[in-house]
Amino acid sequence: MKPTAPYFQAYAGGRRLMLLTVTCLLACALHAEEQFRAGYLITLQQDTLYGQIGLHASKRNATSCSYRATGGDTVKVYFPTDIAGYGISNPSRCYLSKTIELPEEGKKQVFLEQLPGRGHNLYYYESAEGNPLFFSQVGGSLVPLDREGYLAILHLLFKGCPRISLLIDNSPYTRGSFAMIARNHERAMNGAAEDCMTLEAIEAHYNSIPQPAWRYTFYAGVIHFPTHSEGSVRHTSNAGFQAGILLSRSNLGRSKILHFDFDFSFAKASGHTTYSYSGGGGNNNWYDQTTNKENITLFSAKGGLRLAPDRGAARPFVGLGVDLRHRVEDSGSRMYGGYYIDAGVNFQPGKNPNLLMLRARFGHTRKGFSGKERQQSIDAAIGYSF
Repeated sequence: MKPTAPYFQAYAGGRRLMLLTVTCLLACALHAEEQFRAGYLITLQQDTLYGQIGLHASKRNATSCSYRATGGDTVKVYFPTDIAGYGISNPSRCYLSKTIELPEEGKKQVFLEQLPGRGHNLYYYESAEGNPLFFSQVGGSLVPLDREGYLAILHLLFKGCPRISLLIDNSPYTRGSFAMIARNHERAMNGAAEDCMTLEAIEAHYNSIPQPAWRYTFYAGVIHFPTHSEGSVRHTSNAGFQAGILLSRSNLGRSKILHFDFDFSFAKASGHTTYSYSGGGGNNNWYDQTTNKENITLFSAKGGLRLAPDRGAARPFVGLGVDLRHRVEDSGSRMYGGYYIDAGVNFQPGKNPNLLMLRARFGHTRKGFSGKERQQSIDAAIGYSF
């Protein structure tokens, strides 16, 4: 049976419809291929040219860059050997010209997408076959990462949130997984989720609080003068109390750990001074002692340097300086001079910049700085800084 005329008409109509469909699909594909977004281009001389950048799939973005200054200008295509890199504003992406080495392809120069991170250079590349590959920059060379290395870098980039850590452990080796983790991390941290307040997040919170250049610390505690002898005189004392104010100047020069301290204190204690006497000769030797009770009042002025971090929830410190003392007793008053050594920890207990101080101090002084009569002290104090 021969085909009739209506058969040929239907066949021809079907072909026209198919051709029209294919043409529309190709037009849509070409239109999608030529989407342009605001961006920039970095020349080999490190000059930045702003304009419009073609937004393509990852495979094409790795091999070429389509650029035009404005919408009506001619499109220019650049390759990794022509420019240093390019970027797109929305979505925010940055591509840099890098030389990589692949086992199956050898050395080649491509555009690597630089992924956002804190202190770690992580790059993404998609081969012509569509295989994803992540690189990390170690020194001056790019090292390809397997899945274990990729997950280890993600834990460093997005630390501070246990929920995200669990998400990373189950993450596939794809560019989409990185974008998903980055979005979830930003959303969790901006929302101040309770499960994201780890030690690192708490430390970052304290580091964001502005610190005053001058601090005023009011403190109180106990002080003890160890027993010592000077010839025939023996000094003993009981533990007493002390109170004072510490003025501290931080950020000396460009240092963030060097501080200068001025300390003024008052102490009160009681003690005994024993005088020993002996004489005679032969079988007529004699020995006697006289003990006098002493009320000790001590005024002290100190100045020195202290090493301590000015950030963090707990800030250990150690200090050294000059100690000037005016000691008043029932028998009279004397001036002493020497040095002190102290150590302790400052805690930042809340969201304000005030500090809680715990400190121990040792002082060694001599009468008139160089006299034989010496005075030592050990004290412990607790204070609060403003």
